[in-house]
Amino acid sequence: ERIREELTKLLLSAEPEKLLIAEKAGLCRIFLPEFSQMLRTGQNNPNHCYNVGMHSLHAVKHIQELYGSLREGEAPYDGCMPEEKVNTILVYAALLHDVGKPLCRQADEEGMDHFHGHDRKGSELAHSILRRLRFDNETVRLVEKLIRFHEWRYEGNRRSLRRLVHKAGAATMPFLFMLQEADVHSQSDYNREDKLAHMREARRMF
Repeated sequence: ERIREELTKLLLSAEPEKLLIAEKAGLCRIFLPEFSQMLRTGQNNPNHCYNVGMHSLHAVKHIQELYGSLREGEAPYDGCMPEEKVNTILVYAALLHDVGKPLCRQADEEGMDHFHGHDRKGSELAHSILRRLRFDNETVRLVEKLIRFHEWRYEGNRRSLRRLVHKAGAATMPFLFMLQEADVHSQSDYNREDKLAHMREARRMF
């Protein structure tokens, strides 16, 4: 529990990248070995400019900024959950959204990396990690769900979005939109504006 509290305070701070100090000191290999593996996993793909671990740390910073910029009344779950808990769910979803990539990495004939199924594998790994850190059931369930659906591609029609809302739950969608936007802002600028435009349209339809 003490490790969880210290890690959470670090991720909620203005400098979550200081988790790299724990990695250099060898501590992550003890309490978060999955992150050490993420830092060793490159992403040879036009959508990315960082390894998996650095991409995820950037996503933590971006999701903090997105949550901090919300106006009163826009907060996920309509304020029925403490603000710190909402923020905790978001930063852990951002940190672990690609935790399945090291186990799913495959290179095609041209040497480009692909990570098929990393959303499902990541959801399973996140469940194990958060249980190991003794998180409550609600936090585990929401982070696991966000990771499971973070790769959902909006097809520009109401049927596709309705299917996602049915599977993920309407109350989860504000979290999911925020995670997906933080994910895009932590990638390369390849097709970034198109991706963000699709998200804006999905939000409008939702």
